[in-house]
Amino acid sequence: ESIILCIEDTMDWKHATTRSLVEKADPTLSRTVIVNTKLDTKLIQFSESNDIEDFIQAPLIKKLHPQLAGGPFFTSVPSG
Repeated sequence: ESIILCIEDTMDWKHATTRSLVEKADPTLSRTVIVNTKLDTKLIQFSESNDIEDFIQAPLIKKLHPQLAGGPFFTSVPSG
């Protein structure tokens, strides 16, 4: 079996167009690893640290897709 790498740039776990496409090939996401990009650009959009923690822990993803193979993992662009 193949692993599917689903790379998303989203602030809303409920509405992600990339994942919708991946679900056509892997409906339960049991072969899918989610990677969310550009975390560094999203940080300023959160008003409290609890909001960031909730986004990173992604309880909605885990509830909607309990068989998810992995993730979400996060990437950001180094600054300096």
